[in-house]
Amino acid sequence: MKDRSHEEAMVELFRDDPQFAADYLNDLLLDGEPADLLVALRQIAQAQGGVRALAKETELNANHPGFIQGRVGLRSKVSFRG
Repeated sequence: MKDRSHEEAMVELFRDDPQFAADYLNDLLLDGEPADLLVALRQIAQAQGGVRALAKETELNANHPGFIQGRVGLRSKVSFRG
């Protein structure tokens, strides 16, 4: 078995199971700590190819402050395409 970091394991899990990623973010939005939410957002962005790839896919500016918020639906329940 190859050793890997927790970060790598979570990125792989979020990539392989988008519904789990969405459910996890929803749980963090309800009861989580802001720092944990930021970590999860970073990991999920990595799982989707990185922030630049998400920006290109969604035709949004990755440097805009609302980019991540709009991408993951922080104003409502989160859902991801599989």
